[in-house]
Amino acid sequence: MLFNFVIAGTPTERLAALDDALRPLFFGLRAAGHRVVAVGQRFEPRPAVNLVVAERGGGGPAARARQEAGPDACLGLLCVEEPGPDLQAVADTFDFIWTCAPTSMFAAERHSVVPFGFHPALLGPKLEPDPARREAGIIVYGEEGPRPASLTDRLTQAGLPALFVRGGHFPDYIVCDLLSRASLAVVVRHESRDRASPAMRIAKAIGNGAAVLSESPPAELAPYVEACDYDALPARGAALLRDNPVARGLGALDRFRRETSMEAGLEPALALAARACG
Repeated sequence: MLFNFVIAGTPTERLAALDDALRPLFFGLRAAGHRVVAVGQRFEPRPAVNLVVAERGGGGPAARARQEAGPDACLGLLCVEEPGPDLQAVADTFDFIWTCAPTSMFAAERHSVVPFGFHPALLGPKLEPDPARREAGIIVYGEEGPRPASLTDRLTQAGLPALFVRGGHFPDYIVCDLLSRASLAVVVRHESRDRASPAMRIAKAIGNGAAVLSESPPAELAPYVEACDYDALPARGAALLRDNPVARGLGALDRFRRETSMEAGLEPALALAARACG
């Protein structure tokens, strides 16, 4: 199949923030034998599959997609964040829905979660095994917002060296370099109403060999990270820093590499797209 990714109303400056979610999908789809148009300029007729990429609050642009694509086009909705009511309201205009986070918002027969697994192309280019060279301390990796910013302040006040790295604010190679030199990466929910921390950011931290501490990790990534309540993160982070976090992170990456696959994880989502658009 040809998958044509269409960005729905996302400002240009936000495109980089989508990279952590979209690149694994591109690699996984290609590994499964499909073709990918990374940023489609127009909707394609069948048998192409058009995937409208929408963030929370993208209901308006998503609502116009069916009219622009035409009634006969195969149209899927890809929610890169936990969807809100605005996207639920337009879901019926799409043939199927993929989400990067679990949700009960959509009918099961029309919805599939896209799990994030290992792919060699996503492996960090500078996996640093020497604890002495993991001098970046703690990286808080996430979206701009009060929760990760507040956590960074709390970690610093607790005497733990912490840097808030905002998704999309730095080129990918800089983010990978920082994560590969971190002793510990912390990923938290962007908003308290979200049910799970962003899977794509957790997977990126694992892929760079960092030990990962997260609140409410998605089920498929929970075996490779340590879960912790938001309020307890500074104390648990301090304890992990004293317990060989580099070995912990590299061990988790080794298991992630052996036990998961971005290609295999996409099988249910691909089966749904084939049923809806075949």
